[in-house]
Amino acid sequence: MAAGLTVPGRNMWIGLGIQTFPSTVAVIFSYLQPTEVGGFLEEFENIESERRLGTRFSGLPYVGTKSIPFNFTVEANPGDLGRILLACMGQEYSTPSVTSVVHNHIFRFSAVVPYVTVLGYLGGVADASGSDRLMRITGAKIGQVTITGGIDDVLMVSVEGIGMVASAVTAANYTPAYTSEKPFFLNANPGTGTLSVGSAILTAALFEEARSFELTINNGVATDHRIHGSATPVGISEGGSEVTGKLTAIFNQNTFTEINNFAAGNDRAVTLTATAAATTYSLPTTYAALELGLQKCRYSGDAPSYDPDVITVELPFKVEVSLTSTYISLKNNFTLPYSAAV
Repeated sequence: MAAGLTVPGRNMWIGLGIQTFPSTVAVIFSYLQPTEVGGFLEEFENIESERRLGTRFSGLPYVGTKSIPFNFTVEANPGDLGRILLACMGQEYSTPSVTSVVHNHIFRFSAVVPYVTVLGYLGGVADASGSDRLMRITGAKIGQVTITGGIDDVLMVSVEGIGMVASAVTAANYTPAYTSEKPFFLNANPGTGTLSVGSAILTAALFEEARSFELTINNGVATDHRIHGSATPVGISEGGSEVTGKLTAIFNQNTFTEINNFAAGNDRAVTLTATAAATTYSLPTTYAALELGLQKCRYSGDAPSYDPDVITVELPFKVEVSLTSTYISLKNNFTLPYSAAV
């Protein structure tokens, strides 16, 4: 029998943890089961010298390592979403406020994006000795997180990032433990959700016409962080943060009001709420809630476009980003603030 045939396959998973230092492997605090995954291998750039005049032969080839990209998409559940937001935004703003079993965690941007360790177990590929391997990326940063949801849809979160060092390590050193928490739903049974738009978060009116929502948090992470004379990439830098989103809504008078705000360039506040079904913790069905609170949103892009089948309008928006005014509130039953150890 060929080596490795007894290794189970088709069990992809992602591991995520925040590093205390750029070169220190993190303790993995989330094991995720992706619906999509990509990257986890070094991206190469082929370089060729110039062909000499008067010859029929090509130049000498060289290969340089450019970056180590990775991406994955998972369902957004109360626990893992918080850890992803912490890895992306960098800080939980304060100790969670508590109401019964509900704990409110508020995430805001830190001045520097934290380094993370990312594991990619991509289906049980064994080497000649039969040892099962996974890809481990250290010194990585989350470049972009996108949260999407629609009518009767599970909220999904997509993560993209760049790493410095990739290595194949023994899979047996890690034992994945998946959450039993149910994902968030937007306007679906057993979960419910709302989208509100107004002049401020606390006074935002329910925007019942909305059918889908998208929010993208982009840290502006550099995809190429090499320097002259060094084979080892330097620390990954991040640029200006950008938060953008998109609402799709059925066209009626309320939608027309928002189009007028689009034309006038008025600031708007967008709030999305979603709940998750009860889990094995025997907690009330309302114990887990997601609230994306976005102040100072301004519609952006071209004039609204329309779908001829169901008369809907697409409203893209951009959020004014700062360390204080941009936040994401996540409510769940976790009593402690999120950290690398949670």
